[in-house]
Amino acid sequence: MSDMARRLKALREKTDVNQKEAAHKLEITNVQLSRYESGARQPDYETLRKMADLYETTIDYIVTGDDKVRHPDKMWREFLDPKVDAFLMTFIKRQKRKLKGSLEYGRRLKKKSSKKSKKTTVLYSFSVTIFSKWFIVI
Repeated sequence: MSDMARRLKALREKTDVNQKEAAHKLEITNVQLSRYESGARQPDYETLRKMADLYETTIDYIVTGDDKVRHPDKMWREFLDPKVDAFLMTFIKRQKRKLKGSLEYGRRLKKKSSKKSKKTTVLYSFSVTIFSKWFIVI
């Protein structure tokens, strides 16, 4: 029995689900699940994804036993040259400062508008939406 097979069986037992129920929830047959848990077969990606959801874990843990959760946005940093990483981090910090300044300007503009016209409110809402979406991309 492989390590992955042992983990699959342990995860299923930990969640107090029998093989039949788990197979039904995973939309596979009992025989398939039994083969995965005995190490006779390897699940495909879609089945692994469903297993991770059902057992409330990650695909990484099922496959490797690595329970360290890595944030996807930070995983790419492992492969960067330290100088490139430093440059990118500086760039991101500068962009965040610019965004913060732009949002603050929009807030001040909204406060200055004594008439509180619809035009100013719409402009402010539009700028906050655009800058927020842009910030999320970074």
